[in-house]
Amino acid sequence: MLINIVGNFTFEQRGDALFIGTQESAALICNGQARLVPPEPTFLRFSAPGVTARVHYADGPLTIVRHGDKEWHLHDVLTGGSDAYGVASPRNERILIVHDWDGDRLASLPQRLGPMHFGRAAIVLTDTYTYPQSEYTEIYRPDGEFLARYTLQRHGAGRQEFAHFTDALAFLRTGNDPSTYQLFDLHSLQACGVLPVVGAILGVCALPDGSNLWVDAEGMHRLAPEGQDQPSQTLHRFAEPLDVERAKLLLWHDAQRVYAAIDHDRDRQTLIALPLEGASTAVQELHWSDTWAIAFQGGFLAGQNYLQLKRKTLLADNAVVLWRPGDVLSPALLQTDASPVVEVSQTRSAAKGKHGYRLRIEDSCPNRAIRCAALELGRLLGDTCEGAYQQGDEVPDRKFDGCFSIDIATASAPTAFEQAFLPAYLAYYRDTGDLSPAGSRARLAPLAITWTTDEALHKK
Repeated sequence: MLINIVGNFTFEQRGDALFIGTQESAALICNGQARLVPPEPTFLRFSAPGVTARVHYADGPLTIVRHGDKEWHLHDVLTGGSDAYGVASPRNERILIVHDWDGDRLASLPQRLGPMHFGRAAIVLTDTYTYPQSEYTEIYRPDGEFLARYTLQRHGAGRQEFAHFTDALAFLRTGNDPSTYQLFDLHSLQACGVLPVVGAILGVCALPDGSNLWVDAEGMHRLAPEGQDQPSQTLHRFAEPLDVERAKLLLWHDAQRVYAAIDHDRDRQTLIALPLEGASTAVQELHWSDTWAIAFQGGFLAGQNYLQLKRKTLLADNAVVLWRPGDVLSPALLQTDASPVVEVSQTRSAAKGKHGYRLRIEDSCPNRAIRCAALELGRLLGDTCEGAYQQGDEVPDRKFDGCFSIDIATASAPTAFEQAFLPAYLAYYRDTGDLSPAGSRARLAPLAITWTTDEALHKK
């Protein structure tokens, strides 16, 4: 199932439900059903047993920390942490502050521009954005004690990071040989060997049995815990090697499978489901090349696998594809929960040679109707408009006059939130996204929307 929503998502579990939130909109997924709900003023920044940290959208970095029965406010930018400590960055300073969840300061560390990892026993900082200067990884204890430093080596100009982390291991691209990675044990806090790879490591993932999955250009491999007879094992080989200069990858797992979401080159997307050890199902692959690109936020929460997507032609018009453990990876996953009647047609325009668009939707459920209307509006905005939020290579329809009208018939009256959603959606792209009809001086007009209640639609 695919749910589209405006903005950059945060995900959290609320009881048995998956909550998907942005500053502009939100959705609640429960028992395979989706519902748009009003947005909230804060988003979840960090969660661990006994502690949560929420950030205000409107108030900059102000973070509300709840630890046990204690609540306090953090005014610096919360970067992350573990269940034992948090790490924050003061504004306009090049340092990181480590504190416990009661707010007591533990250490100060230098701020680095690159991937960071916050483990129970170690904090790993990398600097990979100062090329052509030296790029490196530094490892500290949470109390600030310096442990080790490794120089990282750039090979090629691709999208790959030089450092990858699970809770147990750091995979560091060091030395002059591009086909080897230094391994560092983040529990025992010592180097623990060298790993040969093909091309580069694109991603890593800790598995339930204590082993680690890593992916290179050739395929997906399992690195067993120290002491096992077969320390490294190839679980799946790609039909064609990945281009490590262009491909990007995200890994996670549920109770049955490990998943790899791969953006090959923006046009080609792949989702792979690999059975965990002992599973009887075969490897599954889903490929697509239209509409949605992988946005590299995904995982498993509230009994649902989720993967964020982004529309290729329109910035901030995003979606989440959802499926349960054991579901077959098929093109049906990328289909929306569509209304029974969705019609899109052109309308006459007062401007010579131009036209507008009309959407007509019939649905027993007002909430589903507005989700379908938003999906169509996003597609049409990407096809007709130019401006800051237009990401497409070209605009197919340059005859649009900027006027949308929507007629929605539902079995029951919409709530005030549902009535306001679509006008606010269009206003967001007109005002924040600075979109206007391509080839025209006209602006996007306010949305003309008509709601009709028809009890006969209860039967549809």
